[in-house]
Amino acid sequence: MSPNKEAAKRKKERAAQQKEERKQALIRKEKEARAPFEIALRNLEQVESMGWLTMGDRLAERAKPQLDQIAQLLDFEPGKWPTFMDITVHQDWVFKEDRRLWQSAVFESLILKKEPGYIFSVAQALAYAEKAAGVREWALKLSQLKQAHLKQPYNQRKDYELRGVWFLTPTENRAIRSPYAVVLSYLKKLCKRGVLAEERQAKTFRILASAAEIWAAHEKEQKQVKVNAVRAERGRATLQALLGDMFPEDEKYQKAEQEWRERKEAVTQRLDYSVNNANAIAASGHETALFCRSCKRHQKRTFSRRISHRQ
Repeated sequence: MSPNKEAAKRKKERAAQQKEERKQALIRKEKEARAPFEIALRNLEQVESMGWLTMGDRLAERAKPQLDQIAQLLDFEPGKWPTFMDITVHQDWVFKEDRRLWQSAVFESLILKKEPGYIFSVAQALAYAEKAAGVREWALKLSQLKQAHLKQPYNQRKDYELRGVWFLTPTENRAIRSPYAVVLSYLKKLCKRGVLAEERQAKTFRILASAAEIWAAHEKEQKQVKVNAVRAERGRATLQALLGDMFPEDEKYQKAEQEWRERKEAVTQRLDYSVNNANAIAASGHETALFCRSCKRHQKRTFSRRISHRQ
């Protein structure tokens, strides 16, 4: 091999080695940076998986006494909770309690008790939400971490959706939301319902509807729920009637199948008894179930007996 080729080969090998060293160094650096947040990240992984479904049931059960008090205070049936105080918000698990607690606190304090035109800030709404439901410490820790890294230079060159903490995975970065962002999403959804209008983007909101108009909308919604339930019930009854007309013999077939299953079960039971008897006979050392009528003892059926019987 010529000296030039040998030098090129060594240069290529050194470059590959340096690349691998940088890769391993970055892995070690990421591991060291993640270490203080491992518990919080495990909680995040669990809650973002199916864990939140079971957690939601527990939170609802724990919040039931308070929810009943709120329903009594605002004069509505607990089983007909107003939808504007029970809006699904992405990653609302940052709060410790059922979403209806913090949403009703925000709605009652800043919307129902105020007149149309009143302007309030997201920070005010967040304060009511935190007081009513509290914030999970590990979620707040991750939120503060992300907020600190969003201001770093390496994030400024990226689209907002792609910004995050450099040592976290894209999935983890997407899952982390601040309590402020969760409350902001709730208020934006109220805007779509015509209750609020965004005054300053992501900062303040203005009330559009009065308390009377809001409760009137709630009553109208409940009536529509009843209408939909009646229609659904009628639809099921109509479908059953149509299926009955199309398959009139179904009931007869079902009855015949049930009788067949009962006969099959009876035969199977008798077979089980026969097998058990045969096993008992074999265990006692006898070859057949034949026995003497006088002594009732089992008789072994010999070859000579079979011959004499045939003769």
